[in-house]
Amino acid sequence: MPSVIYSPAAQPVVSLSFFQFILVAAFVGYEPINDDGVPYPKWAENIGWCCALASLLAIPTIALIEFCRTSGQYKVNHYL
Repeated sequence: MPSVIYSPAAQPVVSLSFFQFILVAAFVGYEPINDDGVPYPKWAENIGWCCALASLLAIPTIALIEFCRTSGQYKVNHYL
């Protein structure tokens, strides 16, 4: 019986969904950082968000580049 629970074709969907969940949860639960009631400067928070997004966006960006660079059908080139 073929594996219905997980297949290699499901990996891109599962990975992208997990990435989107983490990103949305971070934005929804966001509260400004403060130190004993003194808020951090906005520029410092922006640098932190840029560092976090740089590492998170690298994976889907490279995946998209590889997908666009691949010739022929994606399923034939990667899963067969």
